[in-house]
Amino acid sequence: RVFDMPIHIVSIPLEPQGQFIMIVSFCLIIISLVLSQHETIEDSRRLSHALLPPMLEDEKIEAILKQIANNWKSHFTISFKSHNPKNIAFNFEAKIHLTRIFQELIQNIYKHAQATEVTIKILIHEKHLEFIVIDNGIGFDGGKDKKGLGLKNINSRAQQLQATYSFKTNKPENGTVFTLTYYY
Repeated sequence: RVFDMPIHIVSIPLEPQGQFIMIVSFCLIIISLVLSQHETIEDSRRLSHALLPPMLEDEKIEAILKQIANNWKSHFTISFKSHNPKNIAFNFEAKIHLTRIFQELIQNIYKHAQATEVTIKILIHEKHLEFIVIDNGIGFDGGKDKKGLGLKNINSRAQQLQATYSFKTNKPENGTVFTLTYYY
């Protein structure tokens, strides 16, 4: 097997010159497969990097999340508050995890919450970040709904950050409060 593809060689009686041509052809096919696999890997890498907006490297986390929130203003009334008095910057890995968590949250609010208002608070203290997202939707039963891929992604990314998080439903007013605390 080459690249987990079955290769079947059929024995055909050939003159020595024909055997040589067949072996060279077979080698060229293998070389072509190897080059094709390498190009596919390189294409995947380029695509992965293209999917990461350059702003993740250059901007502060509060600016990144605010821009994402602004993209959702046609669906919700959004209130965005940030507090970073010491102008603390986060590394790329932390920014990517926080960004993906936020994208998952806002997508879940859009798909499931039936919310009309979303409040986002990013409070950056000297040793930790508090990230709070509040919606006025129908609420969220964390016990019942924890099987979704989005929630698994949030959990996985929070674990990567060694952050803690919780979902709390505001009853009887409805809505959900997500709180993440990240010590850096």
